[in-house]
Amino acid sequence: DPEEWGCTNQLVTTDIYSCIRHPHHLSLGIFMTSLGLAIGHIWSFLLIVVPQWLWILCFLFLVEEKELLEKFGEDYADYRRQVPMLIGSPACLFRVLSTSLEVSMESAVPSSGGKPNKLT
Repeated sequence: DPEEWGCTNQLVTTDIYSCIRHPHHLSLGIFMTSLGLAIGHIWSFLLIVVPQWLWILCFLFLVEEKELLEKFGEDYADYRRQVPMLIGSPACLFRVLSTSLEVSMESAVPSSGGKPNKLT
């Protein structure tokens, strides 16, 4: 069931998705690149990182982009023209991440009605 996996019937174009169309695939690629570098051997890099990036790119180009275009139609086509697949602009990423951090900080600090909180 797609809903169990958090699938949506609406095209999400806000927050990180306003900068990058596939941030989850980018995160996986960065993780695998970090793992390959942490192991510190050229063969680990070639056997882990290169195949992983090839799989991500092939999957995106051959499967996911096609499915999203079929599912969301012209809305996705417009979104695809405006937002890069994996590498967003640093300014956009900074804006989105700093806004998310501000929201997280605001929700983490309880309101005390203008009075300082006592730590006891």
